[in-house]
Amino acid sequence: MSARAAALQLIASHRAMLSYLLASGMHSTYDALAREADITDFDGSDPKAKWVGLLEKKWTSVIRLQKKVRCSSSSGSALTLSRSWT
Repeated sequence: MSARAAALQLIASHRAMLSYLLASGMHSTYDALAREADITDFDGSDPKAKWVGLLEKKWTSVIRLQKKVRCSSSSGSALTLSRSWT
């Protein structure tokens, strides 16, 4: 990944966090992150912005993948156990 692409991804992540904080009513945390990330042009009022809901989507994906890993892991353990009995 190029340095420019990494910087753009970081800015998008910061905007996603700002959007989440604003929607959650965490205004002092929002102000602190906006100041620390040096983002002065953020408009949290656009419901169609690409970063709106991004964190929630990622969290949901992580949870779904963790469930799949657990399920696969337990299936593999059961398969190994059944093979050891034969």
